[in-house]
Amino acid sequence: MNFKQLSYFQDIVRTGSFTEAVEENFISQSAMSQQMKSLEEELGVTLFERKNRGFHLTRAGKFFYQKSQRLLEDYNGLVADTQVLTGTQTVSMRIGLLWGMTESVLPQILAEFKERFPSVQLEIMVGSHEEIGTALRQQKLDMTISDQ
Repeated sequence: MNFKQLSYFQDIVRTGSFTEAVEENFISQSAMSQQMKSLEEELGVTLFERKNRGFHLTRAGKFFYQKSQRLLEDYNGLVADTQVLTGTQTVSMRIGLLWGMTESVLPQILAEFKERFPSVQLEIMVGSHEEIGTALRQQKLDMTISDQ
């Protein structure tokens, strides 16, 4: 099993469609079917019950899907963290900052942060307590710097 096969499997189940998974991954239907056949052969189990143009997961397929979600998330996180560590990928962080703090706090914070974390791109939103709080609740910010 390779992580590409695992990713394809996850995409098929998530979308509920081989066709949609094929389109998302820019591969042919036959290539996707071959990858799933290979995965099933390697595991020694049937993951899908294919019917007409659809499918249902077998008991083994449901179990494998649930357990493989965490594995794929961990793998993707490992790849991203490694790329960030080596500077081959940038990460974006959205920060809310109150009006008035931009002159006193921001320049020093930005300089120190960029020196320590060169692969992190900062997006700064400046606003009132209410604007910053609303943006944070709406998940438009990752964190805020506040005087409270």
